[in-house]
Amino acid sequence: MRLKLANGHYEDYSWSIPKTAAHNLLIGKMYIEMFGKSQLFSHTSGAICDIEWKERGWSGKPDRVSGIVKSASGEQRYAIDGVFSESLVIRDIASGDEEVIFEMRPKPKSSEMMFNFSHFALQLDYLTPELGQRLPPTDSRFRPDQRSMENG
Repeated sequence: MRLKLANGHYEDYSWSIPKTAAHNLLIGKMYIEMFGKSQLFSHTSGAICDIEWKERGWSGKPDRVSGIVKSASGEQRYAIDGVFSESLVIRDIASGDEEVIFEMRPKPKSSEMMFNFSHFALQLDYLTPELGQRLPPTDSRFRPDQRSMENG
């Protein structure tokens, strides 16, 4: 992936994904869990982030993630910790300074009736008359079955 930074420079990244499992498909409240190890690699700087996605297990603590960011020379620079569905904190190992790098926004009212989608996810399918005039006729938001289901 190529990421354009605020200063106009580009950085190239690749990553491996953790294991994913769907639980309680037949009985109970279904949930999807990611667990195991993954790695994020910067092709531009050589920095590596080793990430551990913790398994929920019997404790019921969901979505816990931690990681270490290392420089190209292998020096540990930052520690990342948090619950990825709530907030993530990064800590500078040398200075001990911490900063919240992600915080989940509150879900919309009645989100459980809308597949627990976030406000952003709900807006991806929103179709205004102005937008409809600029989209190609093949855009999935024009599917009649989708529109019928959303409009009741």
